[in-house]
Amino acid sequence: MLVIAGIPLFFFELSFGQFASEGPVTVWKVSPFFMGIGWAMCLISAMVSIYYNVIIMYSIYYMFVSFVSIDTTLPWQTCTNIWNTENCRIKPYPKLSELNERNKTMELIGLNDKSCLNKSVDDVNSLFGTSLTSYMEFNSTMLESNVTKQCEIKFRTASEEFWTRQVLQLQETPDGLYDIGDVSIRNLICLLFAWIFIFFCLMKGVKSSGKVSLTI
Repeated sequence: MLVIAGIPLFFFELSFGQFASEGPVTVWKVSPFFMGIGWAMCLISAMVSIYYNVIIMYSIYYMFVSFVSIDTTLPWQTCTNIWNTENCRIKPYPKLSELNERNKTMELIGLNDKSCLNKSVDDVNSLFGTSLTSYMEFNSTMLESNVTKQCEIKFRTASEEFWTRQVLQLQETPDGLYDIGDVSIRNLICLLFAWIFIFFCLMKGVKSSGKVSLTI
């Protein structure tokens, strides 16, 4: 379908538009019967720009934050910001296969919730036939068993928490689509910048948009 219809139509659109130097509606003066195609193209472009400008908004926001933090560490590189949680992790996960038994056990304990491990002592004793009294007596095999799997902490990277908790602020909308929350002023300003940019690109029609596309 792409070879039969997509590529020929795309080539036709580019060549015809370049030859006529007209917009998608006025170019069909050569055949007014097909002018509806031009209006359909405008409608589709308008619908796409509504959500695509949101992506540009995020890009502008990240650009502004990068400029503000140009002499310091970027906020999505650390876990010390006010939006970070205790599950934020910067260090990469350890390569357990390269560690000895003692270090492997200590790393696994650090990757699990301590109170949950303490509650699972009886289950571990039943599974392995031991009589342990604390999770500190577990070995790596016990910590990797199905009994303790539920105690594993779901760590998130600093960049993920910046995206979900600072940019999107999902923690303030626990009910998802049923609770859209308040308007984010910083995102609104970035979206306004995106629409202003689009306006200046298109205010003189296809001639100005062509120059912008060549410049970008």
